[in-house]
Amino acid sequence: MAKKDLEIYLDGSNRVEKQLIGENQQYFNDLRIYMRSSSLLIDDRQLEEQIYQIGCDLLEAQQQGESAADFFGTNPKQTADKLIKQIPMLDFSKQISFILMAIGIFWLFPFVGEFSKSGPVSLNVLAYLLTGCLAVVGIKVVFLAIKYLTYLPSNSWLKKSKVISFLCLWLAFMVFIGCYLLIVYKTPSVVMLPIPYPLDVICLLVLVFSIFSAILIKRKKQFYPVLPVIFAFGISGFLRRIPALSELIPNKWGGYLDLGLVLSGYLIYLIWTMKSAKKES
Repeated sequence: MAKKDLEIYLDGSNRVEKQLIGENQQYFNDLRIYMRSSSLLIDDRQLEEQIYQIGCDLLEAQQQGESAADFFGTNPKQTADKLIKQIPMLDFSKQISFILMAIGIFWLFPFVGEFSKSGPVSLNVLAYLLTGCLAVVGIKVVFLAIKYLTYLPSNSWLKKSKVISFLCLWLAFMVFIGCYLLIVYKTPSVVMLPIPYPLDVICLLVLVFSIFSAILIKRKKQFYPVLPVIFAFGISGFLRRIPALSELIPNKWGGYLDLGLVLSGYLIYLIWTMKSAKKES
């Protein structure tokens, strides 16, 4: 029921946003972005209900000839902070579930990629733990940055120049990637988890099947573009893990086959993502 209510409020906010005009629409969009980026662990249903109610109030004020700034105030950030404090946090179990889901998504590609390599599979447990911590920190930093930039003064150097904004974004991304690569390649092999044949093949098939089932059965359309990439990694790993099949593929072709499968998956991902973006716009 809560999930259905959440969808109703999300759809309602989108409808309200389309009916607002000019500065009122921008006012509501900024407020919505700020509130959504304020905390990852608050009750999202109540948050969206609050946002929807604000949108309805702003729309009613607009119909009466009153601007959003006049109705809600010239300091929406301060008012939004007060409203956010009234929204309860998620249950502890839901907080843990959310954090584990974020880490799981971050682990997804490197974990499936481990099975696409030739030779026995061996997981560096310490490296996975550190990259999981990096994922949580990275997500938190992204949301804090969005929250900070939403109501940044228009005369700020970050908003004045798109080039500077892009360079800052690029630098932050490079720092994140650098930290990730440092963990992956420099973490000592203190605790290794070997996965021998044929258990590696079983794990690969179960993993790919579970991902496809979770996304397709629950109809998580936002994750559909990821499926071709996962499928490509799965096929590559399956061919590598089965002795009879791996012997049919010359070593000099193996790398090209893996590259072709993965690039094909990413190409489908990009095309699918662009088409989805066009449909939503």
